[in-house]
Amino acid sequence: MSLAPTDGETPKESVPSKPLTSQDQPSKSGEEKLAPGRVVAAIIFALFALAFFAAGAALAITPANQLPGFLGYANSHTHHTLRGIGSLIVGLVFTAAAWFALRYQSLALEQARAADVARQAPQARSVADADDSENLPAA
Repeated sequence: MSLAPTDGETPKESVPSKPLTSQDQPSKSGEEKLAPGRVVAAIIFALFALAFFAAGAALAITPANQLPGFLGYANSHTHHTLRGIGSLIVGLVFTAAAWFALRYQSLALEQARAADVARQAPQARSVADADDSENLPAA
């Protein structure tokens, strides 16, 4: 038995559609919300990375007798090349840490999300079936 109207027939009862809530709408993987702590950690890591990149560039370019005391002032005209390279490497490490803070998803977290979706799917299906059975006309 088809509920759709055929040629020239009008439906006797219209079935009201239930508006989708945020729980019913499928979530896209690109729109997942991150924990605020992860975002703050990523920003802090990025700021440290920028500071170490700047210090590395200053150590590699500026002669030792023109550096401020906290960067290793020395009474010579040589450059602190090794310190500059080390600072750039530490900057890369902080850049990787910022990337991991935003993008890394652990396997355990993915398995927990899959289990939640699998557990909620039968519940949502049974609720939808119950709602549909209430809206069907009596035979």
